Amino acid sequence: MKHNLVEQISFAVLLIDDTSLAVNYANTAAKLWLGDVQGQSIATLFPSLSINTVRNRVMRGKTYSQECVIKELDSVRERYVTVTVKKLDDDSSSNQLIVECSDFSKVREQQSILESYANLIQKQSQEIEKAYKKNEELLRNILPQRVMDELMENGTTTPQTFQNVPIMFVA
Repeated sequence: MKHNLVEQISFAVLLIDDTSLAVNYANTAAKLWLGDVQGQSIATLFPSLSINTVRNRVMRGKTYSQECVIKELDSVRERYVTVTVKKLDDDSSSNQLIVECSDFSKVREQQSILESYANLIQKQSQEIEKAYKKNEELLRNILPQRVMDELMENGTTTPQTFQNVPIMFVA
């Protein structure tokens, strides 16, 4: 009954021996993510874990948590997980530790997409600014300074009337 509940949750759960750190039990999610891990040490499953730090914190009754990257089975994709190690319960006679792995790959993927969009927007903004400056330079070459200043300040100019002005058309 106890294990049925653990099988239904959507994050990986491992029960490990507190001395060898070898896996005694893995739920379905852990098997899907990591394969058959029975008897393997968490040091080999999660090479980036600082095992000495894990032991020190957990043996003092604290929880250890770290983000890790694991390769998905039969895939080149990586799965980003938060690995949390703690005593199974408050009973100090227990020689079992629990390792919980929650997947935050989707969050990481969304962060990457957002960063891509932010970079794209920044690049497009720079291109727009460059085009704006080029247009401004062209207008400064065509229009009188007073008209250009008024356009830049107000976005429009006031029409003026000039008497007796000759106009020449050249083809």
